[in-house]
Amino acid sequence: MANQDFDATNFSFYPNPTNGIVTIKYSKEISNVSVTNLLGQVLLDKKITSNEFQIDLSNFQVSTYFIKIIADGKSKIIKIVKE
Repeated sequence: MANQDFDATNFSFYPNPTNGIVTIKYSKEISNVSVTNLLGQVLLDKKITSNEFQIDLSNFQVSTYFIKIIADGKSKIIKIVKE
């Protein structure tokens, strides 16, 4: 699910799978992060201004989620498994 315009070599997220906190790091400033479930429902939408961000999924049900990261006008969607 990578976007060619998003610099994947300078992007990381961990741990996956997770039971709580997910850390997202990117070389450019992240401006927005949103979490959706498999039904496409937006569960979290946060505006941020940082190169590193943590999302707390500890209160989310055990499932698979999609996290959309917007940075430098470009977006990337990653899949996270919540255990």
